[in-house]
Amino acid sequence: MKPKETAINVLVIPSWYPPGGGAFFREHSIALAQSGLQVSVLAAIETGLRDDPGRFLRAGKKIQRKSGITEYTEVVRRIPMSEKSNVRVWVNRVMRMYEKFQKQNGHPDIILAHSSMWAGLAAARIRKKWGTPYVITEHRGRFTGIGNLPDLLIKPWHLPLYQEAFKNAEHIITVSEALQQKIREIEPGVAGRLSSIPNMTDTEFFNINKKNNTGPFTFLCVAGYEPVKGIDLLIEAFALLRDQTSRPVKLIIAGKDTEVPALQQMIRQHHLQDDVTCSGYLNREQLLEHLQSANAFVLPSRFEAFGIVLIEAMACGLPVIATRSGGPEEIVTNESGILCRPESTQDLSDAMQNMFQRAQQYNPEKIRSACVKRFSKDSVTNEYILLFNKLLQNQTS
Repeated sequence: MKPKETAINVLVIPSWYPPGGGAFFREHSIALAQSGLQVSVLAAIETGLRDDPGRFLRAGKKIQRKSGITEYTEVVRRIPMSEKSNVRVWVNRVMRMYEKFQKQNGHPDIILAHSSMWAGLAAARIRKKWGTPYVITEHRGRFTGIGNLPDLLIKPWHLPLYQEAFKNAEHIITVSEALQQKIREIEPGVAGRLSSIPNMTDTEFFNINKKNNTGPFTFLCVAGYEPVKGIDLLIEAFALLRDQTSRPVKLIIAGKDTEVPALQQMIRQHHLQDDVTCSGYLNREQLLEHLQSANAFVLPSRFEAFGIVLIEAMACGLPVIATRSGGPEEIVTNESGILCRPESTQDLSDAMQNMFQRAQQYNPEKIRSACVKRFSKDSVTNEYILLFNKLLQNQTS
């Protein structure tokens, strides 16, 4: 058993990482380090020529120390139209990075792989070669199995790779229980090695605006413009709401690619140019400003593993609307907002109408308090520490 005075040495392997997305994985790693663990990050950052030509051509390596963690990053060039080859190249690169890491630093006590695809697969092969135990935290919404789209995202050749990742893990954490049934179907042997630990948010940074908001009632949606997020449904639902009221009401849509012409055309088709604003990508400070200026938050996903933006909104005291798309059912309560059916424009519009009329009945302080209790850094990191201790004790007993 590891002596209590010795910090658990955790190596985090993310499936994606900044600047190619995955800022949450960095924040999560920093939070674990701040809780007393020894944390390093091994990140192979897949980059396509169109994503970032400069990074693709340089394809550099970097070691940096940041807020209590040490990051080892390397750029992996992605080949167009070659998904199988890209998976193989990425996993092999992570294994080479690990070989170098362990020669310099020794083996970690445990690896935390963020998502089975493909950090979990790389961790399984590291365990096979070096014996290092690993835990997977699964974030992928496709494992909700809700609707037709998730099944299309799981390709037949993926299945043996998922099975390899899940079968050899010490434990599989899902960010919501909604992901667990599909994982059991893929790898029945995970029974007894599954648990749910939610995502966290910085409840000190995201906080209630004490000033009264003036102006029209404003709904805020923060989501990338992609089919899974249901922005098309939101535009149609808001158009129905707008036709049913003479009172001023606004919708702000922010997130990656929300300024694309296709979305602007949809807004014009519904004659919503004066009522809908697309803000594009928001940095952290801009997101806080938008959350503190809105009256309610809405996330119309077709399927969703968790929904971090929901808890960021709740930390700011906002009532929320979300779909029963997987993770949100484990976040949104009657005290914090409204759940509606995914893929239902009418249901979503009715929920927005309900919120528009009754938003003042929600208590911002109670919404925030419940969020802090369940989703703060301290609450979530404590669950990880308890799990790591249990797994390491079982190994040495």
